[in-house]
Amino acid sequence: MSTTQHNYNLSARSFTRSKNQSGKPNSSNLKMDAKPFCKSKQKQKKAQQVEEFDEEPQPISPKQEVDELIPEEKKEIIISEQKPTEEEKTKKKQSKKEQKREMMKKKVQETQEEDEEIAVETPKEDEWIDAVKKDKKGESKKQRKKKEEEEKKKRKEEEERKRKEEEERIKKEEEEKARKEEEERIKKEEEERIKKEEEERIKREEEERKRQEEEERIKREEEEKARKEEEEEKARKRRRKEGKGRREERNREQISTRTN
Repeated sequence: MSTTQHNYNLSARSFTRSKNQSGKPNSSNLKMDAKPFCKSKQKQKKAQQVEEFDEEPQPISPKQEVDELIPEEKKEIIISEQKPTEEEKTKKKQSKKEQKREMMKKKVQETQEEDEEIAVETPKEDEWIDAVKKDKKGESKKQRKKKEEEEKKKRKEEEERKRKEEEERIKKEEEEKARKEEEERIKKEEEERIKKEEEERIKREEEERKRQEEEERIKREEEEKARKEEEEEKARKRRRKEGKGRREERNREQISTRTN
């Protein structure tokens, strides 16, 4: 290991020891390191250190260790000491969150004690986080999410109810339509049946009328025939009688003539 690397390691350890408990660099060290730095001064320091080392080895102070570093390395150490690390930032944020959480916890506990005047259990950590995250409306993200889920559930139930009502309405309309169609069909069939029966009745009546007319015609014809036959018989009888009378008259005339 070279002398420069050895001094760099010693300087890093000395700076680590110089930090206070909060993780911040010592202000005195920062102040010491913030002095202007130039190449001529570095050369002088190095020459002095070489002379002292040649004459009598002496312990190197933290300041001398830092001065021995090259400007780039020294600058990196100074910047790293001035700027907090990500770990320090995270710890600081966590510390603030813890303080805020403790304050909220204490405030809620005091309020509950005043209202209820009884000992209450310490709420869970997520409840304190929800209390910290309360917005202007006084609702936490968890409450809002629960509320949104309830509203979503209500909307879904309402949509389901409306859908069922619509299906029920359509079903009733279809049943009513089918019932009316059935009634219309039955009515139509009944009307058709009545119409056919009426036609059959009229047909039967017409046939009956024709039959009666035919019977009447036949009867009249028979009566007319009988009348004619009777008249003819009477005429024959009359002619026979008249012929008989004429014969008798001739016979009498003949007898009378013979007598004379």
